[in-house]
Amino acid sequence: MTRVKKDAALQAALKLEQVLTARRPGGEREWCEQVSRSLADAEQALREHLYSVAEPDGLRTRVQEIAQEIKPALDRSVNSLQRQLIDLRARAAALQDKFQEALQAVALPPTGRSVPDFGALQKEGEELVAAVRQTKEGEIKLIQETVNTDIGAGD
Repeated sequence: MTRVKKDAALQAALKLEQVLTARRPGGEREWCEQVSRSLADAEQALREHLYSVAEPDGLRTRVQEIAQEIKPALDRSVNSLQRQLIDLRARAAALQDKFQEALQAVALPPTGRSVPDFGALQKEGEELVAAVRQTKEGEIKLIQETVNTDIGAGD
């Protein structure tokens, strides 16, 4: 559910910003009066916003509602991420074993040993790194989507 509501505190701050930048030489008295009015409006808007946060339909309640709404999807995403990390860990362990075997093979005298396919090992390592990056990007996206969930556009 998207709730669009004028943000009086932000509007008052923007108005104050405009007034602050409108200073002209010789017009300081008028400018000070305008800044004073804008500051009073901003202070009033901030006071009202402060009280509205804790109201029954305020920001605190809306954040709690959103948390409950997104919990099932969040749980699925986290479970998927955990499965990906388990798979990556297993892949890393298997690759570590292959590199240990390659080290042992290289330590043997040149006769009677098979030469490890270092190109294939390198490629497998690069694929693992790419998979870790992709998983990390998914994790970051999950966090961003959770944080950016509509808490009330324009509130």
